[in-house]
Amino acid sequence: MPGLSGDLSRSNPKQSPPPCRPADYTSRMSARTPRSKARQAEILAAGIRICSQAGHGDASLREIAERAGIKKGLLTYYFPTKEQLLFAIGLDMHEHFDALLARTLADVDAPPRTRLKAHFEAHVLLTCELVDQIRVSYESGRHLDRAHRDEIGVLRERYEAGVGQLIDACRPEGWVDDAATPALAVAALGLLNWVYLWYRPGGPLQPEDIARQVSQRAMASLRAAP
Repeated sequence: MPGLSGDLSRSNPKQSPPPCRPADYTSRMSARTPRSKARQAEILAAGIRICSQAGHGDASLREIAERAGIKKGLLTYYFPTKEQLLFAIGLDMHEHFDALLARTLADVDAPPRTRLKAHFEAHVLLTCELVDQIRVSYESGRHLDRAHRDEIGVLRERYEAGVGQLIDACRPEGWVDDAATPALAVAALGLLNWVYLWYRPGGPLQPEDIARQVSQRAMASLRAAP
């Protein structure tokens, strides 16, 4: 997850297979149709649901296929192993956060502080929306091989760097602490990402209220000491 390292930290082992994106598993996947993309999305949703309920170790491709309403053989056409499915779940999660960050960075007309606060709120709202996917991606990420973990790590670091850009844009306003930008970004993201550990859809707190309150604390973590 963006801003969470833990077991998804990058490494450089000598013996690791190259990262294999879902679209690369067979040559047929290089020209996916809208129908096949929709099917892959259904499989990802089923994988998220089963893994979030049973945990990575107890989840099986058979159960995931049943949840998706397909034969196991069709599932393995898209994702030959459970690890490759888990990797695809992580990639998909990062694509959502990357798209959010791209929209924020493109909003160059907004005041820097307003833009940063809005991004923090949007980050929390997206965390609430994808809470099961985030939980599966982070807590099961340790089961990925090192090459796949490294690729997820690159995506995480890219997001952290983008948040750092948003923080640096606020520095001329004089309210940001003079600590190193990467440290500030990771600290703020830690507060925002903390939500996935306890948020449950249908609970007493609405995502909008959570986003407002948690983003305020994340902004406060960036302020220079008086």
